[in-house]
Amino acid sequence: MKNHFDLAGATLKTSVLSAILLVSSAALAQEATDEAPAAGSDTTSDSTEAPLETTTTPSSDEAPASEEAASDTDTSEEAEASAEASVSADDAAAAASDDKKAEGEYPKPPPLALEILPSTGYPNEKVGIKNGSLRFVMPGVQWPYMPSYGPDQPRLRISFSGSSWLDANMRMVRPGRSAVPDVLDLRMQGRLTFRVTPTYNFDKDWFAQSRVEFVAITEQQHEQGKYVDIDEAWVRVGRWKRFDATVGRTQGFEVYHFGMGLDVNTQEREGARPSVGANVQQAYALTELWDRGINNGALALHWYLPEWLRLEVLGRMGIAGTGNDAGVRPAAILDFGPVKVKGGMERRQQWQSTADSAQKTETTGYSGNVHLVFDPWVELGGGIAHRIIDSFNNEGAPIAANSTTTTTWGGFLNVRPYFENAMIGIGYHNTSWQNFNFEDNDPTRPENQNHQQMFAAAQYQFWDVFYIKYVLAYSQVHIESRIDGDPTNEGFIDRQISHRLRFMLLF
Repeated sequence: MKNHFDLAGATLKTSVLSAILLVSSAALAQEATDEAPAAGSDTTSDSTEAPLETTTTPSSDEAPASEEAASDTDTSEEAEASAEASVSADDAAAAASDDKKAEGEYPKPPPLALEILPSTGYPNEKVGIKNGSLRFVMPGVQWPYMPSYGPDQPRLRISFSGSSWLDANMRMVRPGRSAVPDVLDLRMQGRLTFRVTPTYNFDKDWFAQSRVEFVAITEQQHEQGKYVDIDEAWVRVGRWKRFDATVGRTQGFEVYHFGMGLDVNTQEREGARPSVGANVQQAYALTELWDRGINNGALALHWYLPEWLRLEVLGRMGIAGTGNDAGVRPAAILDFGPVKVKGGMERRQQWQSTADSAQKTETTGYSGNVHLVFDPWVELGGGIAHRIIDSFNNEGAPIAANSTTTTTWGGFLNVRPYFENAMIGIGYHNTSWQNFNFEDNDPTRPENQNHQQMFAAAQYQFWDVFYIKYVLAYSQVHIESRIDGDPTNEGFIDRQISHRLRFMLLF
Protein backbone atom coordinates (compact mmCIF):
# COMPACT_ATOMS: atom_id res chain seq x y z
CA MET A 1 0.00 0.00 0.00
CA LYS A 2 2.86 2.28 0.88
CA ASN A 3 4.46 1.56 -2.49
CA HIS A 4 1.28 2.61 -4.25
CA PHE A 5 1.24 5.89 -2.33
CA ASP A 6 4.93 6.43 -3.04
CA LEU A 7 4.42 5.73 -6.73
CA ALA A 8 1.40 8.03 -6.85
CA GLY A 9 3.35 10.76 -5.05
CA ALA A 10 6.24 10.47 -7.44
CA THR A 11 3.90 10.53 -10.40
CA LEU A 12 2.21 13.62 -9.01
CA LYS A 13 5.52 15.36 -8.42
CA THR A 14 6.66 14.57 -11.96
CA SER A 15 3.42 15.82 -13.46
CA VAL A 16 3.60 19.07 -11.51
CA LEU A 17 7.24 19.61 -12.51
CA SER A 18 6.45 18.91 -16.19
CA ALA A 19 3.60 21.40 -16.09
CA ILE A 20 5.83 24.03 -14.57
CA LEU A 21 8.42 23.43 -17.31
CA LEU A 22 5.80 23.71 -20.06
CA VAL A 23 4.41 26.94 -18.64
CA SER A 24 7.92 28.39 -18.21
CA SER A 25 8.86 27.44 -21.77
CA ALA A 26 5.73 29.08 -23.15
CA ALA A 27 6.38 32.23 -21.13
CA LEU A 28 9.96 32.44 -22.33
CA ALA A 29 8.86 31.88 -25.91
CA GLN A 30 6.27 34.64 -25.56
CA GLU A 31 8.92 37.06 -24.15
CA ALA A 32 11.27 36.26 -27.00
CA THR A 33 8.47 36.93 -29.49
CA ASP A 34 7.61 40.23 -27.84
CA GLU A 35 11.26 41.41 -27.86
CA ALA A 36 11.97 40.37 -31.49
CA PRO A 37 11.63 43.17 -34.13
CA ALA A 38 8.62 43.00 -36.35
CA ALA A 39 9.40 41.91 -39.89
CA GLY A 40 5.91 41.78 -41.38
CA SER A 41 5.35 38.12 -40.55
CA ASP A 42 5.31 35.79 -37.54
CA THR A 43 8.89 34.70 -36.88
CA THR A 44 8.02 32.32 -34.01
CA SER A 45 8.12 28.64 -34.94
CA ASP A 46 8.78 25.28 -33.37
CA SER A 47 12.36 25.41 -34.56
CA THR A 48 12.96 28.63 -32.64
CA GLU A 49 11.21 27.38 -29.53
CA ALA A 50 13.20 24.17 -29.35
CA PRO A 51 16.42 25.73 -27.98
CA LEU A 52 14.37 27.61 -25.38
CA GLU A 53 12.64 24.45 -24.24
CA THR A 54 15.98 22.72 -23.72
CA THR A 55 17.66 25.48 -21.75
CA THR A 56 16.45 23.95 -18.46
CA THR A 57 17.58 20.40 -17.65
CA PRO A 58 16.15 18.25 -14.82
CA SER A 59 18.49 17.54 -11.97
CA SER A 60 20.06 14.13 -11.68
CA ASP A 61 17.71 12.92 -8.93
CA GLU A 62 14.60 13.53 -11.03
CA ALA A 63 13.62 11.00 -13.68
CA PRO A 64 12.00 12.18 -16.95
CA ALA A 65 8.23 12.13 -16.65
CA SER A 66 7.65 11.45 -20.32
CA GLU A 67 9.33 10.79 -23.66
CA GLU A 68 9.10 14.53 -24.46
CA ALA A 69 11.15 15.36 -21.36
CA ALA A 70 13.73 12.73 -22.31
CA SER A 71 13.90 14.16 -25.81
CA ASP A 72 14.44 17.64 -24.37
CA THR A 73 17.33 16.37 -22.27
CA ASP A 74 18.96 14.64 -25.25
CA THR A 75 18.67 17.78 -27.38
CA SER A 76 20.35 19.89 -24.67
CA GLU A 77 23.23 17.44 -24.36
CA GLU A 78 23.73 17.41 -28.13
CA ALA A 79 23.83 21.23 -28.24
CA GLU A 80 26.43 21.35 -25.48
CA ALA A 81 28.49 18.68 -27.20
CA SER A 82 28.28 20.62 -30.48
CA ALA A 83 29.39 23.83 -28.77
CA GLU A 84 32.31 22.05 -27.11
CA ALA A 85 33.32 20.54 -30.46
CA SER A 86 33.21 24.01 -32.07
CA VAL A 87 35.43 25.51 -29.36
CA SER A 88 37.83 22.60 -29.67
CA ALA A 89 38.04 23.15 -33.45
CA ASP A 90 38.76 26.86 -32.97
CA ASP A 91 41.49 26.06 -30.44
CA ALA A 92 43.00 23.54 -32.82
CA ALA A 93 42.97 26.08 -35.67
CA ALA A 94 44.63 28.72 -33.48
CA ALA A 95 47.24 26.22 -32.38
CA ALA A 96 47.93 25.27 -35.98
CA SER A 97 48.28 28.96 -36.91
CA ASP A 98 50.76 29.45 -34.07
CA ASP A 99 52.72 26.43 -35.27
CA LYS A 100 52.89 27.90 -38.79
CA LYS A 101 54.13 31.22 -37.43
CA ALA A 102 56.69 29.41 -35.33
CA GLU A 103 57.84 27.52 -38.42
CA GLY A 104 58.34 30.83 -40.30
CA GLU A 105 55.49 30.55 -42.80
CA TYR A 106 54.35 34.05 -41.75
CA PRO A 107 57.59 36.04 -41.31
CA LYS A 108 57.60 39.24 -39.32
CA PRO A 109 59.05 42.40 -40.90
CA PRO A 110 62.68 42.94 -39.86
CA PRO A 111 63.22 45.70 -37.28
CA LEU A 112 64.94 48.91 -38.35
CA ALA A 113 65.53 52.41 -37.00
CA LEU A 114 64.52 55.38 -39.17
CA GLU A 115 66.03 58.57 -37.84
CA ILE A 116 67.41 62.01 -38.50
CA LEU A 117 71.19 61.63 -38.19
CA PRO A 118 71.97 62.69 -34.59
CA SER A 119 74.84 64.93 -33.56
CA THR A 120 76.83 61.82 -32.61
CA GLY A 121 76.94 60.98 -36.32
CA TYR A 122 79.32 63.91 -36.85
CA PRO A 123 82.49 62.99 -34.91
CA ASN A 124 84.03 66.43 -35.30
CA GLU A 125 84.51 67.54 -31.70
CA LYS A 126 88.29 67.20 -31.98
CA VAL A 127 88.55 68.63 -35.49
CA GLY A 128 88.23 72.33 -34.60
CA ILE A 129 86.40 74.91 -32.51
CA LYS A 130 82.62 75.20 -32.54
CA ASN A 131 81.31 76.92 -35.70
CA GLY A 132 84.83 77.18 -37.09
CA SER A 133 85.56 76.28 -40.70
CA LEU A 134 87.43 73.09 -39.77
CA ARG A 135 84.25 71.53 -38.35
CA PHE A 136 82.53 71.86 -41.72
CA VAL A 137 85.12 69.57 -43.33
CA MET A 138 83.90 66.00 -42.81
CA PRO A 139 86.27 64.04 -45.08
CA GLY A 140 89.11 63.05 -42.80
CA VAL A 141 86.93 61.42 -40.15
CA GLN A 142 84.82 58.26 -40.21
CA TRP A 143 81.35 59.60 -40.81
CA PRO A 144 78.41 59.22 -40.68
CA TYR A 145 79.30 57.52 -37.40
CA MET A 146 76.35 55.16 -36.83
CA PRO A 147 77.25 52.28 -34.48
CA SER A 148 74.61 50.00 -32.97
CA TYR A 149 72.42 51.39 -30.20
CA GLY A 150 72.75 48.09 -28.31
CA PRO A 151 72.38 44.31 -28.59
CA ASP A 152 68.58 44.50 -28.24
CA GLN A 153 68.20 47.23 -30.87
CA PRO A 154 67.72 46.85 -34.64
CA ARG A 155 70.82 46.03 -36.65
CA LEU A 156 69.65 48.28 -39.49
CA ARG A 157 69.73 52.05 -39.05
CA ILE A 158 68.60 54.36 -41.86
CA SER A 159 69.43 58.01 -41.28
CA PHE A 160 68.49 61.15 -43.16
CA SER A 161 70.62 64.27 -43.22
CA GLY A 162 71.50 67.13 -45.50
CA SER A 163 72.72 70.67 -45.97
CA SER A 164 71.32 73.59 -47.88
CA TRP A 165 73.01 76.88 -48.66
CA LEU A 166 71.96 79.84 -50.75
CA ASP A 167 74.29 82.73 -51.60
CA ALA A 168 73.39 86.24 -52.63
CA ASN A 169 76.43 87.45 -54.61
CA MET A 170 77.63 90.77 -55.95
CA ARG A 171 80.92 90.72 -57.84
CA MET A 172 82.84 93.51 -59.59
CA VAL A 173 85.86 92.95 -61.84
CA ARG A 174 88.19 95.67 -63.15
CA PRO A 175 90.32 94.19 -66.00
CA GLY A 176 93.81 95.48 -66.58
CA ARG A 177 93.32 95.94 -70.34
CA SER A 178 91.25 98.76 -71.74
CA ALA A 179 89.83 96.53 -74.47
CA VAL A 180 88.13 94.31 -71.88
CA PRO A 181 84.99 95.76 -70.25
CA ASP A 182 84.33 95.95 -66.54
CA VAL A 183 82.13 93.28 -64.98
CA LEU A 184 79.25 93.55 -62.52
CA ASP A 185 77.59 90.24 -61.60
CA LEU A 186 74.51 89.85 -59.41
CA ARG A 187 73.67 86.21 -58.75
CA MET A 188 71.72 83.98 -56.43
CA GLN A 189 73.51 80.66 -56.18
CA GLY A 190 72.89 77.62 -54.05
CA ARG A 191 73.34 73.94 -53.44
CA LEU A 192 70.77 71.90 -51.54
CA THR A 193 71.52 68.29 -50.62
CA PHE A 194 69.57 65.39 -49.11
CA ARG A 195 71.43 62.34 -47.85
CA VAL A 196 70.14 58.83 -47.17
CA THR A 197 72.50 56.51 -45.26
CA PRO A 198 71.51 52.91 -44.48
CA THR A 199 73.86 51.14 -42.06
CA TYR A 200 73.96 47.51 -40.91
CA ASN A 201 75.76 46.83 -37.62
CA PHE A 202 77.22 43.43 -36.77
CA ASP A 203 79.16 41.89 -33.91
CA LYS A 204 82.50 43.32 -32.76
CA ASP A 205 81.78 46.76 -34.35
CA TRP A 206 81.72 45.45 -37.92
CA PHE A 207 79.41 47.40 -40.20
CA ALA A 208 78.28 47.82 -43.80
CA GLN A 209 77.12 51.24 -44.95
CA SER A 210 75.92 53.03 -48.06
CA ARG A 211 75.25 56.66 -48.94
CA VAL A 212 73.31 58.51 -51.61
CA GLU A 213 73.41 62.32 -51.60
CA PHE A 214 70.97 64.06 -53.92
CA VAL A 215 71.72 67.63 -55.01
CA ALA A 216 69.48 70.44 -56.24
CA ILE A 217 71.46 73.31 -57.77
CA THR A 218 70.43 76.93 -58.12
CA GLU A 219 72.65 78.46 -60.82
CA GLN A 220 76.31 77.71 -60.31
CA GLN A 221 78.91 78.86 -62.77
CA HIS A 222 80.40 75.42 -63.48
CA GLU A 223 76.99 73.72 -63.61
CA GLN A 224 75.15 75.77 -66.23
CA GLY A 225 72.09 73.96 -67.50
CA LYS A 226 72.48 71.23 -64.88
CA TYR A 227 70.22 71.58 -61.87
CA VAL A 228 69.91 68.06 -60.43
CA ASP A 229 72.94 65.99 -59.55
CA ILE A 230 74.31 63.39 -57.15
CA ASP A 231 77.35 64.11 -55.02
CA GLU A 232 77.86 61.04 -52.86
CA ALA A 233 77.12 57.49 -54.03
CA TRP A 234 79.21 54.84 -52.33
CA VAL A 235 79.31 51.56 -50.38
CA ARG A 236 81.51 51.09 -47.31
CA VAL A 237 82.46 48.15 -45.08
CA GLY A 238 84.72 48.07 -42.05
CA ARG A 239 84.94 48.39 -38.27
CA TRP A 240 84.04 51.50 -36.32
CA LYS A 241 87.01 53.63 -35.22
CA ARG A 242 89.44 51.17 -36.81
CA PHE A 243 89.33 50.91 -40.60
CA ASP A 244 87.05 50.75 -43.62
CA ALA A 245 87.00 50.48 -47.41
CA THR A 246 84.82 52.83 -49.49
CA VAL A 247 83.93 52.26 -53.16
CA GLY A 248 82.05 54.70 -55.38
CA ARG A 249 81.59 58.43 -55.78
CA THR A 250 83.30 60.04 -52.80
CA GLN A 251 85.75 62.76 -51.73
CA GLY A 252 89.20 62.26 -50.32
CA PHE A 253 90.78 63.67 -47.15
CA GLU A 254 91.19 67.43 -47.19
CA VAL A 255 94.82 68.49 -46.75
CA TYR A 256 95.03 72.19 -47.70
CA HIS A 257 92.43 74.31 -45.90
CA PHE A 258 91.25 77.78 -47.00
CA GLY A 259 89.28 78.92 -43.93
CA MET A 260 85.89 80.66 -43.77
CA GLY A 261 86.15 82.12 -47.28
CA LEU A 262 86.87 80.87 -50.81
CA ASP A 263 84.25 78.14 -50.40
CA VAL A 264 83.92 75.52 -53.12
CA ASN A 265 81.38 76.35 -55.86
CA THR A 266 81.49 80.11 -55.22
CA GLN A 267 82.55 83.00 -57.45
CA GLU A 268 85.09 84.29 -54.96
CA ARG A 269 86.95 80.96 -55.26
CA GLU A 270 87.42 81.67 -58.99
CA GLY A 271 89.10 84.98 -58.25
CA ALA A 272 89.63 87.91 -60.62
CA ARG A 273 88.10 86.32 -63.69
CA PRO A 274 86.89 88.78 -66.34
CA SER A 275 84.15 88.04 -68.84
CA VAL A 276 86.67 87.54 -71.67
CA GLY A 277 90.41 87.13 -71.97
CA ALA A 278 92.98 84.84 -70.42
CA ASN A 279 91.92 82.18 -67.96
CA VAL A 280 92.72 82.78 -64.31
CA GLN A 281 94.61 79.94 -62.67
CA GLN A 282 92.82 78.54 -59.64
CA ALA A 283 94.45 77.79 -56.31
CA TYR A 284 95.87 74.28 -56.07
CA ALA A 285 95.09 72.37 -52.84
CA LEU A 286 96.03 68.76 -53.67
CA THR A 287 92.75 68.63 -55.58
CA GLU A 288 93.50 66.78 -58.81
CA LEU A 289 92.00 63.57 -57.40
CA TRP A 290 90.32 64.90 -54.26
CA ASP A 291 86.84 65.72 -55.51
CA ARG A 292 84.12 63.52 -57.01
CA GLY A 293 84.53 63.33 -60.77
CA ILE A 294 81.74 63.08 -63.31
CA ASN A 295 83.04 60.07 -65.23
CA ASN A 296 85.08 58.26 -62.62
CA GLY A 297 84.84 56.44 -59.31
CA ALA A 298 87.12 55.83 -56.36
CA LEU A 299 88.32 53.09 -54.05
CA ALA A 300 89.46 54.51 -50.72
CA LEU A 301 91.08 52.57 -47.87
CA HIS A 302 91.00 54.25 -44.44
CA TRP A 303 92.80 53.57 -41.17
CA TYR A 304 91.79 55.22 -37.85
CA LEU A 305 93.95 53.53 -35.21
CA PRO A 306 95.27 54.89 -32.85
CA GLU A 307 93.01 57.91 -32.33
CA TRP A 308 95.69 60.44 -33.28
CA LEU A 309 96.34 58.82 -36.70
CA ARG A 310 94.10 58.89 -39.77
CA LEU A 311 95.29 57.45 -43.08
CA GLU A 312 93.77 57.25 -46.54
CA VAL A 313 94.88 55.67 -49.80
CA LEU A 314 92.50 56.75 -52.55
CA GLY A 315 92.59 55.38 -56.08
CA ARG A 316 90.47 56.90 -58.80
CA MET A 317 89.75 55.67 -62.31
CA GLY A 318 87.43 56.50 -65.19
CA ILE A 319 87.41 58.25 -68.55
CA ALA A 320 88.58 61.70 -69.62
CA GLY A 321 87.45 62.88 -73.04
CA THR A 322 88.37 60.09 -75.44
CA GLY A 323 90.85 58.47 -73.09
CA ASN A 324 91.46 56.94 -69.70
CA ASP A 325 91.95 58.65 -66.35
CA ALA A 326 93.55 57.01 -63.31
CA GLY A 327 95.52 58.00 -60.26
CA VAL A 328 96.40 57.39 -56.63
CA ARG A 329 96.29 59.84 -53.70
CA PRO A 330 97.64 58.86 -50.25
CA ALA A 331 97.03 61.29 -47.39
CA ALA A 332 97.70 61.34 -43.64
CA ILE A 333 96.46 63.35 -40.67
CA LEU A 334 98.34 63.39 -37.36
CA ASP A 335 95.92 64.79 -34.80
CA PHE A 336 97.48 65.60 -31.42
CA GLY A 337 94.59 67.76 -30.21
CA PRO A 338 95.83 71.36 -30.30
CA VAL A 339 98.29 70.52 -33.08
CA LYS A 340 97.26 68.83 -36.32
CA VAL A 341 99.61 67.97 -39.17
CA LYS A 342 98.24 67.04 -42.61
CA GLY A 343 100.10 65.86 -45.66
CA GLY A 344 99.60 64.03 -48.91
CA MET A 345 100.60 63.52 -52.52
CA GLU A 346 98.87 62.49 -55.73
CA ARG A 347 99.87 60.98 -59.03
CA ARG A 348 97.50 61.11 -62.00
CA GLN A 349 97.74 59.93 -65.61
CA GLN A 350 95.42 60.63 -68.52
CA TRP A 351 96.03 58.93 -71.84
CA GLN A 352 94.28 58.03 -75.08
CA SER A 353 92.52 54.69 -75.26
CA THR A 354 93.84 54.05 -78.80
CA ALA A 355 97.12 52.14 -78.94
CA ASP A 356 98.59 54.19 -81.79
CA SER A 357 98.50 57.49 -79.87
CA ALA A 358 101.22 58.67 -77.47
CA GLN A 359 99.16 61.63 -76.24
CA LYS A 360 99.04 61.78 -72.46
CA THR A 361 99.17 64.05 -69.40
CA GLU A 362 101.02 63.24 -66.21
CA THR A 363 100.33 65.16 -62.97
CA THR A 364 102.21 64.99 -59.68
CA GLY A 365 101.30 67.01 -56.60
CA TYR A 366 102.30 67.44 -52.94
CA SER A 367 100.84 69.35 -50.02
CA GLY A 368 101.43 69.90 -46.31
CA ASN A 369 99.49 71.85 -43.65
CA VAL A 370 99.76 72.59 -39.93
CA HIS A 371 96.68 73.58 -37.91
CA LEU A 372 96.54 74.88 -34.34
CA VAL A 373 93.30 74.61 -32.34
CA PHE A 374 92.81 76.41 -29.02
CA ASP A 375 89.30 75.32 -28.14
CA PRO A 376 86.90 77.12 -27.89
CA TRP A 377 88.39 80.44 -28.97
CA VAL A 378 90.89 80.25 -31.82
CA GLU A 379 91.93 78.03 -34.71
CA LEU A 380 94.48 78.88 -37.36
CA GLY A 381 96.69 77.20 -39.89
CA GLY A 382 98.81 77.45 -42.97
CA GLY A 383 100.27 75.31 -45.67
CA ILE A 384 101.64 74.89 -49.15
CA ALA A 385 100.77 72.78 -52.20
CA HIS A 386 102.81 72.21 -55.36
CA ARG A 387 101.80 70.60 -58.67
CA ILE A 388 103.68 69.63 -61.85
CA ILE A 389 101.85 68.82 -65.10
CA ASP A 390 103.65 67.29 -68.10
CA SER A 391 101.68 67.13 -71.34
CA PHE A 392 102.62 65.20 -74.51
CA ASN A 393 101.16 65.17 -78.03
CA ASN A 394 100.35 62.21 -80.29
CA GLU A 395 104.00 61.77 -81.20
CA GLY A 396 105.11 61.86 -77.57
CA ALA A 397 106.69 65.34 -77.77
CA PRO A 398 106.13 67.79 -74.86
CA ILE A 399 103.46 70.49 -75.26
CA ALA A 400 105.07 73.61 -73.78
CA ALA A 401 101.90 75.62 -73.22
CA ASN A 402 100.20 72.76 -71.36
CA SER A 403 103.17 71.68 -69.26
CA THR A 404 102.93 73.76 -66.08
CA THR A 405 103.94 74.17 -62.47
CA THR A 406 101.64 75.62 -59.81
CA THR A 407 102.38 76.56 -56.20
CA THR A 408 99.78 77.74 -53.68
CA TRP A 409 100.56 78.87 -50.16
CA GLY A 410 98.64 80.73 -47.50
CA GLY A 411 96.82 80.57 -44.20
CA PHE A 412 93.67 81.36 -42.23
CA LEU A 413 92.60 82.53 -38.77
CA ASN A 414 89.20 81.93 -37.11
CA VAL A 415 88.33 83.61 -33.82
CA ARG A 416 85.28 83.27 -31.61
CA PRO A 417 84.48 86.61 -30.00
CA TYR A 418 82.57 87.03 -26.75
CA PHE A 419 79.34 85.62 -28.19
CA GLU A 420 79.34 81.82 -28.22
CA ASN A 421 77.54 81.39 -31.56
CA ALA A 422 79.53 84.06 -33.41
CA MET A 423 82.65 83.54 -35.51
CA ILE A 424 84.93 85.82 -37.52
CA GLY A 425 87.69 84.78 -39.87
CA ILE A 426 90.33 86.06 -42.27
CA GLY A 427 92.52 84.37 -44.85
CA TYR A 428 95.16 84.95 -47.52
CA HIS A 429 96.26 82.60 -50.33
CA ASN A 430 98.77 83.13 -53.11
CA THR A 431 98.97 81.05 -56.29
CA SER A 432 101.95 81.20 -58.69
CA TRP A 433 101.68 79.50 -62.05
CA GLN A 434 103.89 79.19 -65.10
CA ASN A 435 104.25 77.03 -68.19
CA PHE A 436 107.10 76.34 -70.61
CA ASN A 437 105.96 78.68 -73.36
CA PHE A 438 108.92 81.09 -73.21
CA GLU A 439 109.20 84.54 -74.68
CA ASP A 440 110.97 84.53 -78.04
CA ASN A 441 113.71 86.98 -77.06
CA ASP A 442 113.97 85.81 -73.43
CA PRO A 443 114.21 82.02 -72.90
CA THR A 444 114.13 82.51 -69.12
CA ARG A 445 110.71 84.18 -69.09
CA PRO A 446 107.74 81.81 -69.53
CA GLU A 447 104.07 82.64 -69.45
CA ASN A 448 103.09 83.14 -65.83
CA GLN A 449 100.44 84.31 -63.40
CA ASN A 450 100.41 85.38 -59.78
CA HIS A 451 96.98 85.22 -58.18
CA GLN A 452 96.40 86.73 -54.71
CA GLN A 453 93.14 86.05 -52.87
CA MET A 454 92.11 87.37 -49.45
CA PHE A 455 88.90 87.61 -47.47
CA ALA A 456 87.21 88.58 -44.20
CA ALA A 457 84.14 86.72 -42.95
CA ALA A 458 81.60 86.99 -40.13
CA GLN A 459 79.17 84.23 -39.17
CA TYR A 460 76.40 83.69 -36.62
CA GLN A 461 74.59 80.49 -35.69
CA PHE A 462 70.87 80.36 -34.84
CA TRP A 463 69.11 77.39 -33.15
CA ASP A 464 72.12 75.08 -33.68
CA VAL A 465 71.18 74.37 -37.32
CA PHE A 466 70.82 77.70 -39.14
CA TYR A 467 73.76 79.91 -40.12
CA ILE A 468 74.18 83.32 -41.72
CA LYS A 469 77.63 84.22 -43.06
CA TYR A 470 78.93 87.32 -44.83
CA VAL A 471 82.18 87.21 -46.82
CA LEU A 472 84.03 90.19 -48.26
CA ALA A 473 86.69 89.00 -50.72
CA TYR A 474 89.35 90.72 -52.79
CA SER A 475 91.63 89.22 -55.42
CA GLN A 476 94.05 90.36 -58.05
CA VAL A 477 95.97 88.44 -60.66
CA HIS A 478 99.00 89.50 -62.65
CA ILE A 479 99.03 87.74 -66.03
CA GLU A 480 101.82 87.51 -68.59
CA SER A 481 100.63 85.69 -71.69
CA ARG A 482 102.31 85.26 -75.05
CA ILE A 483 98.93 85.54 -76.79
CA ASP A 484 97.41 88.43 -74.88
CA GLY A 485 98.14 90.98 -77.61
CA ASP A 486 100.34 93.09 -75.35
CA PRO A 487 103.35 94.20 -77.47
CA THR A 488 105.43 94.90 -74.36
CA ASN A 489 104.69 91.47 -72.85
CA GLU A 490 104.79 93.12 -69.44
CA GLY A 491 101.45 91.64 -68.58
CA PHE A 492 98.42 93.19 -66.89
CA ILE A 493 96.52 93.02 -63.61
CA ASP A 494 92.85 92.10 -63.17
CA ARG A 495 91.15 92.97 -59.89
CA GLN A 496 87.97 91.75 -58.24
CA ILE A 497 85.95 92.61 -55.16
CA SER A 498 82.94 90.56 -54.11
CA HIS A 499 80.26 90.44 -51.43
CA ARG A 500 78.53 87.20 -50.48
CA LEU A 501 75.74 86.57 -47.98
CA ARG A 502 75.11 82.89 -47.25
CA PHE A 503 72.04 81.34 -45.63
CA MET A 504 72.72 77.76 -44.58
CA LEU A 505 70.61 75.03 -42.94
CA LEU A 506 72.08 71.78 -41.68
CA PHE A 507 70.22 68.69 -40.49
